[in-house]
Amino acid sequence: KVIARMIREDEIDILVELSGHSADTRLKTVALEPAPVIVKWVGGLFNTTGLKSVDYLITDHQETPAGEEEFYTEKLVRMPDDYICFLPPEYAPDVAALPAKEKGYITFGCFNNPTKVNDEILEKWAEIMNQVPKSKLFLKSKQYDTEVLRERIIETMKACGISEERLKFEGQSPHDELLGSYNSVDIALDPWPYSGGLTTCEALWMGVPVITKPGPTFAGRHSATHLHNAGFPEWIVDTWDKYIEKAVELASDTGNLGEIRTGIRDKVEASPVCDGERFGAHLSKAFREMWAQRVKGYEENLPEGEWQDHIDITPLDEEDYSRSKNQKDAMDQVDEIESDFLKKETKEVAQKAKNIINGNGTSNGHASHQNGASKKQEEPDTYKIKTKDGVTICTPPDLKMMTPYVLLE
Repeated sequence: KVIARMIREDEIDILVELSGHSADTRLKTVALEPAPVIVKWVGGLFNTTGLKSVDYLITDHQETPAGEEEFYTEKLVRMPDDYICFLPPEYAPDVAALPAKEKGYITFGCFNNPTKVNDEILEKWAEIMNQVPKSKLFLKSKQYDTEVLRERIIETMKACGISEERLKFEGQSPHDELLGSYNSVDIALDPWPYSGGLTTCEALWMGVPVITKPGPTFAGRHSATHLHNAGFPEWIVDTWDKYIEKAVELASDTGNLGEIRTGIRDKVEASPVCDGERFGAHLSKAFREMWAQRVKGYEENLPEGEWQDHIDITPLDEEDYSRSKNQKDAMDQVDEIESDFLKKETKEVAQKAKNIINGNGTSNGHASHQNGASKKQEEPDTYKIKTKDGVTICTPPDLKMMTPYVLLE
């Protein structure tokens, strides 16, 4: 309720929800309808939120094919390309040569959360490995630090004819090291029915082809939309036989697989998946369409549930795209002016926070003395920031840190 009140007081027009049905969710706040338009986008999203308070769901034509509308309480906003945009980390390692050429065997891999790795998909992976002699399976995720989880997978694979020696597990590691681990993978196998999302984008960025069989829900089609929009529809299959066949086919020609590997990153980078400006222009158009429907609903006095409708965002032509970029340049200038103003105000508030502490002695409660007599004001090691609700929050006195900066602003 407190968060809902803050949103209303801030007069948010369009609220975008990103946690969904996940840990520490804020769906109870969303159910209070704190904004005129509420949109669901990424995060804890398996299909629909099931909440009448959520007006729209941002998706695309691969995530929710035609005919899926009846399975959603929200109206679908279909983007013309991918429903997300991938920003590759600057610290991502270079794509290495095909590991199979050095090792002499194919390494299949899956770096997805192991809660997606069920017995059914393990059996399919075992069928692939049984058809690719000496091949190995590399599974990496922080949960693999748990022995019980590893044992479950080992026993399942043994029952399918795959020995423990052909399985490799790795647990948690820094993100750059995780990305570097793809240089030990030849082919990535997507889980089912919950597919990879960010994991698929990262695998492609590291030059690793991903084979997927889309699942029956939104959560099962992430890889399909990323592959489709990155320009690799040939790695999307609709049956298990084709899934196995495609994996074996790629594994059987290491020369071709090596050539594919060297070109994947460039192709992904040039695709809509990594085109932030294009995505931003389409998202801006989507928000305007949503707001137009909300305004029309007010004007015609339409009840809740009747003013919303499905939205298909058409790709911007060159003229619209150029106009959008010009608007962005103008907004950048406004943002710079506002940013300078906020920085000035923030510094003033920060100084007040310092003065509160200095007026009461230093932050540890002891007064400082110079030459044994005169008191000296020292830089505090804490800001005391009072909110309008009368709560005092203590933070480090560093404006380069997000928390004190936002609170002071």
